[in-house]
Formats: sequence, C-alpha cells, structure tokens
Amino acid sequence: MKVLEAVTVAVASVALWGGGAARAATLKELMDAADQRNVDQEISREMRVKAAQELTAASLSLAPSITAQAGYTRNEYEAKIPASPLTGGQEIVITPYDQLDGLVRVELPLVDTTRWFRAAAASAAVDAAENRVEMTRDAIRRQVATTYYAYAAALAVRESAKRSLSVAEAQLKLQEVRHQTGVVTELEVLRARAEVELANQRISDANMQVANARRALLTLTGLDPGDVADLPADDLRPEGTLEDLEQRALDLPAVKAAEADAKAAERLSTAARLALVPMISANFSERASNYSGFSGKDHQYTAGVGLVWRLDGATWFNADAAATQSSIAQLTIERAKLQVRDQVHNDYQRLTAAIQKVSAARAQVEAARRAAQLSRERYELGAATQLDVITTERDFFAAEVNEITARAELASSHITLRLSAGLPLGL
Repeated sequence: MKVLEAVTVAVASVALWGGGAARAATLKELMDAADQRNVDQEISREMRVKAAQELTAASLSLAPSITAQAGYTRNEYEAKIPASPLTGGQEIVITPYDQLDGLVRVELPLVDTTRWFRAAAASAAVDAAENRVEMTRDAIRRQVATTYYAYAAALAVRESAKRSLSVAEAQLKLQEVRHQTGVVTELEVLRARAEVELANQRISDANMQVANARRALLTLTGLDPGDVADLPADDLRPEGTLEDLEQRALDLPAVKAAEADAKAAERLSTAARLALVPMISANFSERASNYSGFSGKDHQYTAGVGLVWRLDGATWFNADAAATQSSIAQLTIERAKLQVRDQVHNDYQRLTAAIQKVSAARAQVEAARRAAQLSRERYELGAATQLDVITTERDFFAAEVNEITARAELASSHITLRLSAGLPLGL
C-alpha cells in the first residue's frame, strides 16, 4: 500500500513538473499531496494500523490456544517391572534410561469477562484511531490552506514592491536630471535615492516571505507549489449562521474520537470490575512417551474444566482507578465539544472581520492610488513638494499590502471555517 501511494505521488510530481518547467500547483493538488505525503498524516495512519492489530490480538485471546511440549531426559537408573503373570507377561518400564516425552495441550476460555470487555475496548480504540486520522487530515488541510494563501500574498506583495521600486527609480532619475539643470537641490536627489533603497529592502523582505512560505508548503505536502499562486476572487458571502455552524461542529472527528475514547474507557472500567468474577476454561491434553508407566500405555489424553478465582486488594483499587478514568473520558467529550464550538466561533468572527476589511482595503487602495497620482501631477506643475510625492507613494504601497493581506485572510478564513464546521471545501 505504501509503495502504491509513493508511485501515485511520484506520478503527480512528474505531472506537475513536466518538461522541466514547474507548473503552479493548485490548492486542491497540494491538499491531496499532503493527504499522502505529510508525516503527521502517515503517523496517524500507522496509529490506526496499530489499533487494528491490538484489536486482532485482543480478539484472538478468546480463541483456543495450543501448547506443544517435547523433552529428552537421560536418567542414571532405569526403573521397570519384570514380565510376570501379574503384568500380563509384559515388561513395564516405569523410568527408562533415555526418556522421551511429548505433550499437546488445548485450552479454551469459557468464561473470561475481563478479556471480553478488553476486546470490546480495543474495538472502540479502533474507532477512535479512525477519527484521529480524519482529525489530522483536517488539521493539515488547515495548515496547507493558510500557508498557501500566505504564499500567494507574499508573491503579490513582492510584485507591489517591484512596482514601488520602478516608481522610485523613475523619481530618482528625474531628480538627478533636475539637479543637473539646477532646478532642485541635492537634498531632493538624496531623498529619491533613499526611497529607492527602501523599495529594495521591501523586495528583500518579500523574497524572504516567499521563500519561507514556499518551503513550508513543500514540507507540508511534499510538492513544490511552483512560481505562481493567485489569490481567489473575493467571496464576501458568509458561510451560514453561527448557530448552525456550531451545531455541525459537534459531528466533527475530534468529538467522535473523544466519544470513542470514552466508550473504550467505560469498557475497560467494566473489565476491571469483572476481574473479580471467576475465570472458567476447558482443556484437553494428549501425552506421548517411550515408556508406558503403570498404565501400560505410551499415549493417553486428559480433558477437564478448570476454575480460577482470585481476590486481592489491588483488584478493587484497579477497578476504582478505571472508573475514574472513565469519568475523565466523559469530561473529555465535553471539552472536545467546547473546543470545536469555540473554534467555529473564532473562525466565524475572523471571516466576518475579513469581509469587512476587504471592502475597506479596496476603498483605501483606490483613495491612495488617486492621491499618489494627484501628487505626481501637482508636483509636475510645481503645486506639490517632493515630500508629498514620497508620502503618497508610501501610503499607496501600504494600502496595497493591506489589501493583499486582507484578501489572503478572507480566502483562508473561508477554508478554515468550512473545516471547523465540517462543510465541503468547494475546491
């Protein structure tokens, strides 16, 4: 299975990198890759396999067991009864010099309440492990979505920084020409040069953000996202009412895993109490040897039923501890419900704020763009100063960054809220 998954991801990688040129990976492709390649996801799947193996072991403990024994013993003295009318004319060997013994024993538990409930607890543990696989998948998808949109935002900020650099370089050339003609002083040239260097710093910061986000996506998914990542069209619609979303969250894998854990703890508590119940088992043995003993037979079997009843103080206190653990598990369910509802509430409020911020950021960008344009026009007419141009250009860049950040937050808020409420991602 692991080999098949590796081949599938390898084929996907070739498709993404066909012809030696990287194609931009979509968010869905990155999430699908994370489902296969993410280390935390692989660990959760291995934990599920382990839980299934423990269930198999617990179930097989209720099946018949077979024990085979064989041995050789060299005795210093031989013990035997000579042939006589009393022995039917046959010599009876009690203990031979070279003694060979073989034994096959079959045991079947008839009543073992502790094992019964431990097997039932193991079954609940498998259910918990299954839900934890889904929990881990959702958590990883949340990380992938947030990181992907951060990567897209970093790319957009870098493009904005490059535009700002172009404007600053044009201003520097203009000021140098005007300084040579004596229209402006050296101060204006130095200010323009400082703006160019500030724009270079912004590009360096953006490059760092791009590189870090790209590496984070590679670590999360095992795939390089490529050189392009676009923010989606702004969706200013809410995902539903807060009450409905919180109610849906109660069916999330996190809650189901806690419920399965509580069921397992309850069954283990029952098993601990029933440890005071006697265990009844049936057994059958077949013995073979190279001597007959007093029975005159070198092969013989025995069959029987046994009862074991053990009473001690530790059993009582173990039952109390298991009952307390069961109570803790019930409280864990309530904690899980509170946590998923709180997560939905937080993501809902984050989306609501993001919708409002995007609208405000759009207006800010339009105002800042118009202000920068007016300042340049007025400066060319001699009605504005160089500081006016520099200030409005800085404001325009800051407004663009705010809009990009707001759009990225809006996109990631939609995905995270859908994950928190168990809604389809719509990718």
